[in-house]
Amino acid sequence: MINILIVDNDLKYAVKLMNKLNEKNSNIRIANIVQTKRETISILNKNRDIDYIILALNMNNSEKENFLKQIKKTNYIGKIIWGLLGTYNTSNKEGVYKNIKENSTNNSVLKINELIQKKEADKERAKIKEQLSYLKYDFSLKGNQYLIEAITVVARGNYSEIYTLEKDIYPVIKTIYGDSVHNIKNNINRANNNMYLKCEIEKLKKYFKFSTDEKPKTKLIINTILNKLSN
Repeated sequence: MINILIVDNDLKYAVKLMNKLNEKNSNIRIANIVQTKRETISILNKNRDIDYIILALNMNNSEKENFLKQIKKTNYIGKIIWGLLGTYNTSNKEGVYKNIKENSTNNSVLKINELIQKKEADKERAKIKEQLSYLKYDFSLKGNQYLIEAITVVARGNYSEIYTLEKDIYPVIKTIYGDSVHNIKNNINRANNNMYLKCEIEKLKKYFKFSTDEKPKTKLIINTILNKLSN
């Protein structure tokens, strides 16, 4: 669940934004709506589970700079999405993820959804890369990127274990990279072979719960990594 704090002078707009976000995202929870800087700092000091702040207070540039510093002092580690701030450039400000310059609730929701989905996808990929790195995958190989994509596709598609790589997964990767299903399969196999040669036998046996030395197949690799990430 993604926890969001909305900070806006206009309570009516903030509530409208909250309702729109909840309509479009089942994994979003609006933790709170506040209207002042003081309330914002108070929430951040008490709640360490805020993932995103949607910030749309009316402030001059100096006030905005100072408010960023106050937020930083709370040790907030999430992301700030600035909203409706006119020409104020926040793109290079520390802690600011993105500036939304929209005057329509629907457009703002679309932009916010895109930002959150991209950020969550990046976090998901980073966790997958950690697992592959542990297994000694070579990230310079094209097949490794295809494998990350395959794991991501399976995770998002809620596939049961009866899915097939060639019919269900590789065609999706084909639409992303423009490569053929045949090449995708061969590149992933090369990446797996390279991993098998580099990774310690005992580590492989423990990771995949093998009793003997054997090379794991692609589908087993995908399912095992997803199981480990879900625990």
